Amino acid sequence: MARVNCECSDCQNKFSVNYVLFKPDKLKCPACGSYQVKEESAQGGACGCSKAADRPVRFT
Repeated sequence: MARVNCECSDCQNKFSVNYVLFKPDKLKCPACGSYQVKEESAQGGACGCSKAADRPVRFT
């Protein structure tokens, strides 16, 4: 099961969304019900879709 960390732009609520195969297209804030939600990208996360690379790839 994969997880996406999100933050609401309206109420600044931070929450996570779990999904199995497909990531939901529209994310809804559970606190205020707004659709103004953006994904947070964390460094060193286990997700391969993170754009933040803290170490270069080395082949040995």
